[in-house]
Amino acid sequence: MDILKIVASIRPGVAVTFKENSLETFSNVVWLKQKFYTEDDDITNIDVIWNEHAGVYTVAPFTIPTQEEIDASTEKHKGEQDLIPVTSLRLKRNTALSKTDKYATTDYPHTNLAEQQKWIDHRQTLRDLPSVAVPNLTRDATMKLWVTNENVNSLGVDDTLISSNVSGFFKNGEPSVIKVLEECDFSVSKEEIHYSNIVNITQSNVYSNISVDEYTSLSLEEQSNYLECNYYSSNTISHYSNLMIYDNVKIYSNITPDTYINLPSENQSMYTPGLKYSKLYNIENPHRYVKVITHYSNLSVANTITYSNITQLEYDNLITHKPAHTIFTKTELDGTETQLSVYQYKSLNEELREEYTPQLIPTVTTNLQPYYTRYSTTIPNEIKYITVDGVETDQSNSTYVAALLKCTM
Repeated sequence: MDILKIVASIRPGVAVTFKENSLETFSNVVWLKQKFYTEDDDITNIDVIWNEHAGVYTVAPFTIPTQEEIDASTEKHKGEQDLIPVTSLRLKRNTALSKTDKYATTDYPHTNLAEQQKWIDHRQTLRDLPSVAVPNLTRDATMKLWVTNENVNSLGVDDTLISSNVSGFFKNGEPSVIKVLEECDFSVSKEEIHYSNIVNITQSNVYSNISVDEYTSLSLEEQSNYLECNYYSSNTISHYSNLMIYDNVKIYSNITPDTYINLPSENQSMYTPGLKYSKLYNIENPHRYVKVITHYSNLSVANTITYSNITQLEYDNLITHKPAHTIFTKTELDGTETQLSVYQYKSLNEELREEYTPQLIPTVTTNLQPYYTRYSTTIPNEIKYITVDGVETDQSNSTYVAALLKCTM
């Protein structure tokens, strides 16, 4: 989506750009040469307009587009973009029709009636094409068409298509301006080949934590891979508390342990001890502390692998041959060597040529294929089984197999 184009269509003639080092969003649009004022600014002698949604004043007649304006313009822009491939297809179709107008004249010297019918069918195919292709038309003006195996078992790139005897479908034939852009053998799937090479391995630590219960259910061998995570805890009485209620209000009376000891036993029963905990992770004499196991942890090293994937054609081109050739060399007074190609050597006069010695550079073959591994992936094809009337059915009752193929004009 071209945001600046959309904004420019809302406010024609106003220069806009994006904030530096920011995302290209409507909120980051900068309105060049436009001044904005807040409620704190003095605007007594300025003709301004209040922009409620933005919370600023702008100099009249300029206003910041509202969200409603942006949404409406975005939808209009999207509709215009969707029409581009449709318009392109219709223009190509109209051009192809005009080029075949002569074959539709009654006095054109066709060799026979069958040949004349071919051109009649071809022109009808062109007329029907936008209505058949538009539902599958893509932004790059290519289209998806249902193609049957009426007269071929397979199709290759650049094979041409004509209208099928089955309405809404196509088949291989001529004359045509529709070309297939992918190979097809009308099978349910195809094997996609690529070659892969590891270009980088990054190691990172990965911690796996489990509970005490999960740890106890592991075997001894599995337990050996985990580290116990714990702390040592001890508690002491920090104070004693007594709850009293005055006028339905709870009041706590706290006293120190020393004061509690000096109370009569009957008064001590009115107080509740308050505990103070201490936690240590490393102690030398743990006999006064209780060990608390929180969990068990396992550390492993994970490898993040970055691959370089290439196609069959790119893989084939990994073998390169540089043919044998001749160069001419001369050692200078400072010990450096000057090299000339045959073309440069031919441009020298006879006297200068005598200073150079020919040298044959042998053929150099570079082969990077051993660094790549071949992989194949099964990709399902978009196919359906149809009857002679175009009704979809199962394979056993079908007359044709139809495949949805990428095509162009």
